[in-house]
Amino acid sequence: MARLLALAVFAWPVSGSAQPCLVSYDFTASPLPVNGQYSCGQVVTFCLTISNWNTSNSNWIHGVVPVLGPGWDASSLTATVISPTQGGSAGTWGWFLMDNGTSGSAVGPVGPGFFFDLNNDGIPGNNYGDYVNGPCNFQFCWSVAVPTGPACVNGLDLSMTANVFGDSETGSWGASGCTGDLNPLLSATVQACQADAGLPGAIVVCEDYATIDLFALLGGTPDAGGTWTDPTGNTSDGSVIPATGMEGIYTYAVTEALAGCPTVTATVNVDISYNLSSGSDASLTLCADAPPLDLLSSLGGSPDPGGSWTGPDGAASTGTFDAAADLTGSYTYTVVPDAPCLSQSSSITLSVDPEPWAGEDATLTRCANDPAVPLFPLLGGSPDADGHWFDPEPKPHSGIINPAVDLSGDYAYVVLGTGACTHLVDTGLVHVQINPLPRVAFSAEPDSGCAPLEVMLSNDTPPEDIGAACTWLFGDGTSALDCNSLIHLYDQPGDYPVQLTVTSPLGCTDALLKPHAIHVVPAPEADFVISPNPGSVGNSTLFFTALDDDNVHYGWTLDLVPHGEGMRDQQWFPDALASSHVMCLNVVDRYGCVDTLCQQFDIEVPSIFSPNAFTPNGDGLNDKYFPRVLNTVSEDHLFQVFNRWGELIFSTTDPGEGWDGTVHGQTAPQGVYVWRLETLPSHSADKLELYGSVTLVQ
Repeated sequence: MARLLALAVFAWPVSGSAQPCLVSYDFTASPLPVNGQYSCGQVVTFCLTISNWNTSNSNWIHGVVPVLGPGWDASSLTATVISPTQGGSAGTWGWFLMDNGTSGSAVGPVGPGFFFDLNNDGIPGNNYGDYVNGPCNFQFCWSVAVPTGPACVNGLDLSMTANVFGDSETGSWGASGCTGDLNPLLSATVQACQADAGLPGAIVVCEDYATIDLFALLGGTPDAGGTWTDPTGNTSDGSVIPATGMEGIYTYAVTEALAGCPTVTATVNVDISYNLSSGSDASLTLCADAPPLDLLSSLGGSPDPGGSWTGPDGAASTGTFDAAADLTGSYTYTVVPDAPCLSQSSSITLSVDPEPWAGEDATLTRCANDPAVPLFPLLGGSPDADGHWFDPEPKPHSGIINPAVDLSGDYAYVVLGTGACTHLVDTGLVHVQINPLPRVAFSAEPDSGCAPLEVMLSNDTPPEDIGAACTWLFGDGTSALDCNSLIHLYDQPGDYPVQLTVTSPLGCTDALLKPHAIHVVPAPEADFVISPNPGSVGNSTLFFTALDDDNVHYGWTLDLVPHGEGMRDQQWFPDALASSHVMCLNVVDRYGCVDTLCQQFDIEVPSIFSPNAFTPNGDGLNDKYFPRVLNTVSEDHLFQVFNRWGELIFSTTDPGEGWDGTVHGQTAPQGVYVWRLETLPSHSADKLELYGSVTLVQ
């Protein structure tokens, strides 16, 4: 904690006279001590003003040296005012740390202090003083501080003496004088006080900052428990809320309980800057024909004026938006308050709805059988796509002309303004002309019969509908360009479409197609299918189905014996033994044409042969044992051999592999062995499982 010093002052200021050199002077201190007291660390400025000098024994004034009492901090001694030259001398006064006079009457090293350097060589002791005699005006001032910390002890002597020297004492003049001068003296004692209000502080804040703790802003080591007053002198709690508080100087006071100790104070200067409002974000859509818009008045809230605008491209903006010419997007308004308040920005997003545009007028000519035509692509100038179409009556229309049903006339495309442009309407017209089709008609005689068939085709189209060309398509890959009647020969059986195409004098083309105009009958076919084919064990009932259903008679013959009539027939065959058979089909169509087809088919029965003994003696005869199977699926084969105790001693899935009479590489003993066979007959979904025995003979 810092300490305060109390000085007991004996004479402030001092005026007097002494002989024979220092005649009159004033010796002052600033500030004057309060009840003779200075605080620790307090800086005091002393000034000696000499108003009359007597050159006793030709001694010119040469030096003024402060002599400090032991209570002062000598390291803080600093010259503040140095007198200009007073006499006719050419030298200058200066502050020197030490001076050694060169005369025999010199007083020895003195300083630091003020000395006159007559020859301006930086060595004051080798020359004379400043020559004056009588009235003069010399002023010398210096500052010195009271110690702080442990060095500031109660009762220290804070006296201050100003020794004034002639040039025979500190210079080079050899005639002694001025030794009887009375040196000015100020003296005091020290009393220690403990109160410390700290050092002044300051802060600059924005109004939106958090509450300020003033005590934390004081410098040094201030005592807690003092009192605060605000800039108006009213009591304060030591905190400031920037948003509602007062800016200015707040004073902190600490009073020592010790009698005679003064109240010490320190101040904190609070400077509050205030935010500016940029308003709040907004968005706005204008019509392209809107008048210029003042952007500031379009922001939300209450923006402060004087800010700056930037456009969507980052370039500066005037703050006025022209919907017909300016860029759309976000325009940003920025206000910059005094530091440390931060700049604020808000933006308004602008979009522009275009004026409605129905495009440029167009025309359309079509035949009544032309495909549908959308009218919108016919309009010129890239019209808006959200308009509405009206036909010539006028009634709402789809905007797609169907020549077969729509009217000729003007079709209007009406575009209504949207968004901000609802007050605008635009209309485009497409004039549509639809020409009628020729009334195509023809007949055929006869229209059916057996190949080859000669047919008369007559063009029955009204003559006024026939223009430049007529085209016949006969349906057999041939055609003719002829608007008259004609005869055509169909030499192959078939059902033939006939089409007549006529072009009218207005260039419209229409065609009449009769899909089954001519029917030429082919010879009947006796083709049929057999299912299943071949037959097999458990699946030996066979079905016979004719494939041609355009006949009036079906006759079946099995193995040369008449069997049945109709499109379908069936027969069950015994499946104990394999067999082969022939089925024939005879058909007659409505025109009396006939055809016959015969097909052979089989009944397959699996065959299995199993020897009852084998001799695995290596002679190449009957050395391996396995059943021989026919008409089975090799992938579904399993053959196993068991000994008399039911142990499995051999197994294979290969129909060509048999048992060689060994068990684990050793020859099996002679005797009877049981075998088991799993196999799948061809054309069957069910497996067979067979068992038997075989004798191994050594």
